[in-house]
Amino acid sequence: MATHGHEIDQLMPLLEETKFVGEVGLDYVTNDQSLRERQRQIFTKILDRCSALGGKVLTVHSRRAASDVISAVGSGFNGSVILHWFTGTKREAEQGLKNGCYFSVNPAMLVSKSSQQLLTLLPRERVLTETDGPFVSHQRSPVTPPQTALVSGYLAALWSIPEDEARLLLMENFKRACRPGPR
Repeated sequence: MATHGHEIDQLMPLLEETKFVGEVGLDYVTNDQSLRERQRQIFTKILDRCSALGGKVLTVHSRRAASDVISAVGSGFNGSVILHWFTGTKREAEQGLKNGCYFSVNPAMLVSKSSQQLLTLLPRERVLTETDGPFVSHQRSPVTPPQTALVSGYLAALWSIPEDEARLLLMENFKRACRPGPR
């Protein structure tokens, strides 16, 4: 994002050496249009390079910027895009799905009414889990990977399937996201 934009020249050659890229994206907590434009330029540069290299898995931040993020990703990205802690609208989620995006869910999202509504709209095969620790806490401690079981339990109930089946489905989703190809 704009706070690390000066590091873009260091990042670009490293993209050739990794499959997983994150957390990149846009964060519109600022109303400063020049900072937003700088973020868009940096994000577009990263997206273009990752798509050209192909097969990358990106975890993408879209705080207050879901529409711009989804538009920048487009439908032709040559890899997988995971929309991390997505807080966009139903319409934005639908466009993200059309563009082939996955959506990751953390325990904090399970208590948010808007996130709960979003989860009812997402196809099972596009949902993944995340912790977002140390930024997300559960019982006053940062969420750790084993606590994604809270998410799989919630999703099992939502999808009316046994929890072990939900965990298996989430693992299959992860494997599919890690084998990206052209969309």
